[in-house]
Amino acid sequence: MKKTASPPIESSIRNIRILAGDSREVLPLLEPESIRCCVTSPPYWGLRDYDHPSQVGAEESPEQYVENLVTIFREVRRVLCKDGTLWLNVGDGYARNGGTGVCGPNAKLGS
Repeated sequence: MKKTASPPIESSIRNIRILAGDSREVLPLLEPESIRCCVTSPPYWGLRDYDHPSQVGAEESPEQYVENLVTIFREVRRVLCKDGTLWLNVGDGYARNGGTGVCGPNAKLGS
């Protein structure tokens, strides 16, 4: 059974609007140059299984993973204001965990 798209989770604090959801579904809904700040930590390739049929990070190769991230960040660039900022957290979880590129046992940190 294919999962259907979920609407983004939205909350507001004063004049700050926070959107949470699948970036591939949320970003296309936003107007160009309408976001001042994007904060994200995308899933690392081959590190975790989030049990989602098209999850980022479960691609068959690092090249496919990077292609997916490029597609997503082109959308981020489209929606960011000219003076907007992107805060991107990317660590080296792949190499730190043995570089096997498989989910499951490779997801155990520090061993």
